[in-house]
Amino acid sequence: MPREQLATIDRAAPARTAPPQDQPDGREPSDHLTAEQELEVALRTAGDFRGSISGADTKAGLLISALGICIGGASKAISTPPALPDAASKFTSLALLALSLCAALGALLYLTSALTPRTRVPSGRPNLFAFPTFQQHRAAQLHTATTAELCAQAWQQAEALAHIAGTKYRRLRNALRCFCVALLAFLLWTGLLVLFAGAGS
Repeated sequence: MPREQLATIDRAAPARTAPPQDQPDGREPSDHLTAEQELEVALRTAGDFRGSISGADTKAGLLISALGICIGGASKAISTPPALPDAASKFTSLALLALSLCAALGALLYLTSALTPRTRVPSGRPNLFAFPTFQQHRAAQLHTATTAELCAQAWQQAEALAHIAGTKYRRLRNALRCFCVALLAFLLWTGLLVLFAGAGS
């Protein structure tokens, strides 16, 4: 056969596509996760939410420390208040002081609520990834769980941790607002006392 005819046949033949490198048998790659991959994603998500909870607890602890320092300074200032000249200044002073104390108490309650441990399993069913389950069930009973059951439990745990993190940050945000109100009222109270003390002298 002439060379020109061979070249024409080669150009006309359909190109053969090699199977994908990650699929040696030539199957099309799937867009769906396997059970093991889904379990890994669920556990990684739960781990991220657990880190958010730890961050909220750290911020709450720092805010409690700052609140304690402010309360200590306020107690020292309240113990020796200067004399006020009239009833209006006394009323304003007491109102600012009461506002500061109430806001500080509100911040403390929010912080205490944010730091309260939550150990109840929300679904009401044993969850391998929730530590209270190990206090109530034998570990040998949990080892019989299938991969699908583990995936479901991992997503339940991630959902529970997301709820806990959201609750903690919401209460932490409210505590920070109360703390700012308490600090502002205390500074205004201190400024009022300094103003009247300077006027009296």
